[in-house]
Amino acid sequence: MTKKTLTYILLALLLVNLVVLYNAKLRSSSNEEQRSKEQQEYFDNVQAAIDYENEDLEKTTYNLLKELKEHPHNGYASHYLAVLYYTSEDYNDAELLFDRCIEDLPYYEHELLSSSYHLKAAISFMHEEDEDALSYITSAINETPDNFRLYERRASIYLQLRDSVSAKSDLEIAEKLKSAEAE
Repeated sequence: MTKKTLTYILLALLLVNLVVLYNAKLRSSSNEEQRSKEQQEYFDNVQAAIDYENEDLEKTTYNLLKELKEHPHNGYASHYLAVLYYTSEDYNDAELLFDRCIEDLPYYEHELLSSSYHLKAAISFMHEEDEDALSYITSAINETPDNFRLYERRASIYLQLRDSVSAKSDLEIAEKLKSAEAE
């Protein structure tokens, strides 16, 4: 998957999540002042998404950092900022933010949690921390067990660990999932 494709997928996920969060927050708001504050928070997140789409990474970073300063446990903002750092090859900050978003994202955000674990696995793999990479990619699979690419990634980690039996098993699962997806 190219960085540009990843960027568009993440942007689409960000916009959908922001709209859902915004609508839920407005429904639960009891007074005008709270609604106004939540609308500003929503605007900051939407502005970050627009800036990202326009490839203004400096403004995107600014808006996401602003959101995290105001709402330190916003797992969504942590995730998107971590992805931004990851694509900019700032792996140390990305890894810290992935840890934070894994802790702060709601349990039902399987795709975002899986993405966070997957990218943490990639960072660990780059640093030749193969056991950590295996643990993270397995967590990603637990979040989205129908994603054949995760099994392929784990197979490559197993090969690095010289576990060809497990690698073969994961590649077989990946092939079955690919076949099922093609139908």
